[in-house]
Amino acid sequence: VENNTITMLNGKKDVLIEGRAEVTNEAELLAALEAGDVTINLNGDIDLSKAVAVDYAVTINGNGHQLSVTETEHEDYVMVLSNGAKVDNVKFAAPGNSRDDAAIQIAGKDVTVSNCTFDGQGEEQAIAIMTQYSEETSGITITGNTIKDMKYGMYFNSLKDSKITGNTITNTKYNGINIAADNEKYPASNIEITGNTLSEISSAAYDDAAYSSGIRVGRNNSGITVENNTITMLNGKKDVLIE
Repeated sequence: VENNTITMLNGKKDVLIEGRAEVTNEAELLAALEAGDVTINLNGDIDLSKAVAVDYAVTINGNGHQLSVTETEHEDYVMVLSNGAKVDNVKFAAPGNSRDDAAIQIAGKDVTVSNCTFDGQGEEQAIAIMTQYSEETSGITITGNTIKDMKYGMYFNSLKDSKITGNTITNTKYNGINIAADNEKYPASNIEITGNTLSEISSAAYDDAAYSSGIRVGRNNSGITVENNTITMLNGKKDVLIE
């Protein structure tokens, strides 16, 4: 919808496409999610007062705009995604207040995060993308994202049937990508990690390779593909560890 000239009476809306919302602030974003709109376009940077849960099949197009949480002292995430949610081309300013802070927490299946930028704001305290322990964490696609200045680039407590491709991760304190797989109930299975570029990884020079390698997959794993990644490590740490 473009190149239209419409003059309305009584301040009414010029164009309405049902199921799609154009949002410029937190209230409009929350209203669009409450209405169940299937496409939400951000038309400006938005400061959130608290983390936003997105739990249905909606596509959020950031158009390069930023989402951040204004009150970070008690907020651990910017967004919590599940059940088919897709986020594309959003800039995230990650909180970094506690051990498990993350810009995005994935809490369910069939989530896509693509072409987003994650900025740890130089603090190296947050995680760009992480998952809970859940048997529902499957069908995840993470592609084309840029991540910098984080504690971990990505940290998955559980993950299966997923793809992590074409991401760029720069300057992490610990792993670039860590798939923990440390619980037999939540193994890592059928995961493709390909075509990612990792640099300046493991600035903390931690002794345990489980937390200092570029890409790590824990011992409860099967069907793991790690190939065609470019990894530049700091402090002589291991580039790939599959336990």
